[in-house]
Order: sequence, then structure tokens, then C-alpha cells
Amino acid sequence: RRAQASALRETRFRELWDDEGYRLGESKGRFLVQRGAAEAGAPVPDELPYYLLLIGPPTEIPFDFQYELDVAYAVGRLDLPSSDAYAAYAQRVVAAERGEIGRAPGAGFWGPATQGDLATQLSSRFLLPPLADALTGHPVARLVGDAGSKAALRRLMGPEGPALLMTASHGAYVPRAADPAKHEAWAGALVTGDWVGQGPVGPDALLTAEDIAADDDLAGLVSVHFACFGAGTPRHDGFGLYRGKRVQRGQRDGVPQLPPELAAQPFSAPLIRKMLGHPRGSLAAIGHVDVSFASAFLRPGEQASHAGQLEPYRSLLAALMAGERVGRAMDWMHEKAADLAHGLAGQIHQVNENLASLDDPLRHTLADQWLKTLDARSYVVHGDPAVRLAHRDPARGPRESTPLTLVSPPPARDTPTDEIPTDVEFGFFDGGVGGKLKALGERVAGWLGQQLDDLGNLEVKTWSSPAEGLDPDAPRRLRAMTRIGLYGDA
Repeated sequence: RRAQASALRETRFRELWDDEGYRLGESKGRFLVQRGAAEAGAPVPDELPYYLLLIGPPTEIPFDFQYELDVAYAVGRLDLPSSDAYAAYAQRVVAAERGEIGRAPGAGFWGPATQGDLATQLSSRFLLPPLADALTGHPVARLVGDAGSKAALRRLMGPEGPALLMTASHGAYVPRAADPAKHEAWAGALVTGDWVGQGPVGPDALLTAEDIAADDDLAGLVSVHFACFGAGTPRHDGFGLYRGKRVQRGQRDGVPQLPPELAAQPFSAPLIRKMLGHPRGSLAAIGHVDVSFASAFLRPGEQASHAGQLEPYRSLLAALMAGERVGRAMDWMHEKAADLAHGLAGQIHQVNENLASLDDPLRHTLADQWLKTLDARSYVVHGDPAVRLAHRDPARGPRESTPLTLVSPPPARDTPTDEIPTDVEFGFFDGGVGGKLKALGERVAGWLGQQLDDLGNLEVKTWSSPAEGLDPDAPRRLRAMTRIGLYGDA
């Protein structure tokens, strides 16, 4: 990478370590300014390179920082278990850039359609097939519906599989209280078509990190995973607000509300870490942190995939197939998140300026916009953002392996289409699939109203205490409270 970037200009390659590296708690704006770049706006590569690779777990470099940096820059993350794994990954990237490793041209699409499970019924009908159809002129393997078994996924990931793989299924989540060992080991594991749709999911129906064997060969693979926790698990459930699971954590004055804890600390998906850290592992994996929703590709009441909803995914895959680097191809996803956030800010501004009343239709719009914004921003890249698809050089001859058999998708199972819900979650939670969001608009509106009120007013409280010095446990008495409005009213 140094040689590639420095060939353009010496300033195009930088390493930020120790004091120059990210400091925990540092905002995106401060990080950029402290490294000589603008706080916001389009990147200037001579100030800070466009492709940025974060090294370390989300406990050291938070997911939120990655989301924010991703808006303008091409960002990836490497969170591997050892220095040997990092070295092997670097060697693999260099080999791919030199054309020394590669996979069969084309793309593979995999996803089950489990009977009685609405989420996979929707993705196997309205997400994967239209995206596969859009890749005209390219070899495409479709292992969808009844063909979405664990064995089929393993074959797509194997050495004779295509250079690009997209999966759509449930991502597993096991609460710490239920099983501390599986809580992290199975987080984001892909639920395959071997699950019959009833009862708990066992290891035979999951693709976990443990399934990536020492002799597996994933070299050159770039994968995209549509699944809850497919890229990582945050500490707090970012969507707990919508499910009415908000809990209180007390303070002396006021009790701010926080989502429930999903984990003791955030962590990257073990499956993706294993795929990238393997001696013959993947080049990059794109996935979702936290819960993902069908609203990403469907609109309420639609009886078919909506072109506009699918466009970010279609453009991402098309860009990758055209040879674009992964981080640059992700711009299509980030533009969607930025556009949604801009629209949400406009709606909030109208409410704050009393240009719009917080009636039921607006409550629903705000809730829907909020959910979609959080959902869209949570797609991240694991791996070097400057890698691209590595295709095998025909002159090197085929690998010694059983050839991949392309399986046509079976007819889609019937899915009721009178009113297709888009709040379906793609997570498998403690033996059951997450249900519909309840009272979504009311919760968001109530929470949003409080935030707008807090933003528009400043409260100053004056306390007195007989104790000397600063003793937070000393008795005290509220003497005065001043409330100052945004426009000066007190």
C-alpha cells in the first residue's frame, strides 16, 4: 500500500500509531482536525488518506467512531487474534494485488427460506433474487430457498466458489445469562436452512467460527452478509427504544434512559474474525452491527421488491464486480445513510420550529426514518477497505477441488402480500425470532419530544451544602433553578 500510494505522492500514505492514533473517547471531528484534515466535508488525500484501516477491537476503537468516519472516508477494520494473523492477512492482500491468489469470476447468493419464518421468506424472495438478476453478464450461483443449506454455504465459501458472496439469513444471538460461552462464540453466526423453523437452533444448523477448519481455503473471498450482528455486537441494543426495552440507570439528578446491554462490551463477529484471520482467509467482509430489518429492502405494503430500496445493494455489488475497491463501493451504502439522516434532521427541525405538529402520521414518519437511519449506518467493512475482488488467473490452471455445482433457485414459497411488514428483524434471539416492533411511533415521539425540549432549553440548578470542599455524598439543598429558553426566555 505504501508503494501504491507513494507513487502518487508521499503524503498519500500515513501510519497513525501511539500518540498519533485514535484516542478512546475522541470524536470524529476532533480526530480529523488533530491529524490535519477538515472536521467535515470531502476528504483531501494529501491531508489524510481516503482509505483508512482501523486496527483493533471496538473496545479500543468504537463502532460509533467507525460509522461517523465512514460517511466521507473509506474505512475498514482489522480485529484479529494475533500478530501472526495480522501478518498472514497482510501477505494475502499483497498476493491478491499481485494476482498471485484469486477465485472464480462471478458472484454467489445464498439464503434459506425457512418454513414459518417471515424474515427469511422475505429475503429469499425480495432481496437475493432481484440482486442476482441485476448482475447480468456475470456468472451467478444461486443457492436460495430450499438450496440454502449449511453444506451449500460451505461450498460457496470454498476454493472453487466465486470471488463475491452475498448471504441473507438470521444472525444468532445468545444472551449472556443463557449461555456465557455461546454468547460471544455464536454471536452473528449464520442460521442456515438446516434449521426447520421450530425449536432452538443447534450447531448443525449454524455456521459459526468453529466451522472454519484449519484446512479450509477462503483466499480471495469478499463477502456481504445481511444478518443481525453479522459484523459485530454493540454493548447496548441500539433499537431497544423501539421494542420498549429501555431501562434506567440512576443518577443523582434525573435518570437518563439507556438501551439494555446486549454484551458486557462490544465485539466483532467471531465468524468474520475467523474468516479474515485464517491463514488462507478472506480479503474483506461487509456486515451489519446490531439488529437489521427488512425495511432495508422493502417498503410497507409493497408486493415486490422496490427498485429504490434495493439500489444501494445493487450498486454496491455492481461496483465490486466492476473491480471497484471495497471501501469505495461502500459509498453507495453510506450515501443512503447520510440521505436518511439529512431527511430525519429536516423533520426534527420542522417539529422544533413548530412548522409541523407531532400528530400520528408524523410520529410514524419519524419513527420509520429513525429506524432506517440507524439501520443503514450500521454496515461496516472488516478488512482492508482498499482490496477488490481477486479473480483467478486462468494461466495458473484450476485448483484441485471438486467443481462447484450451480443450483437454480426453487420456486418461491407463498408469502402473504396483502400487507408486508418491514419491521421484521433478521436476528435469532434465544430460541425465537424477534417480533414486530410495538408502539414504535409513540415511543420515538415521546423520546424525541423530550430530546427536542432538552435541546431548546437550558436548566441551571443551584445547590447549597454545609460541607466543606467537593463532597458528592454530603447533604445538600436545592436553592434555585433557572430555565432558559432557546430564544432567551427565562
